[in-house]
Amino acid sequence: MEVIDRDSFYFVGIGGASMSALAKILFDMGKSVCGYDRARGEYTPSLEAMGISVDYGDDGVDADGRVAGTGPFVAREVADNRITLEKNPA
Repeated sequence: MEVIDRDSFYFVGIGGASMSALAKILFDMGKSVCGYDRARGEYTPSLEAMGISVDYGDDGVDADGRVAGTGPFVAREVADNRITLEKNPA
């Protein structure tokens, strides 16, 4: 039985302790994982070494709040600190 029915994940803040751990778990489950963070940090080298693509920089957020990236999804922050994902048009 598949616990998670999605195949692709884009993490905003992937370089943090919790998000990087979740990204690694999903990647190990065979999911497509990539993400964004403001800067390289303690956990990002191990993500990249696994083959997880990480986008960096403050300029990665456009005027509409979309996170620019090469992953399959872009994140859009909405009310109440919730984040929704949209297909990446790039």
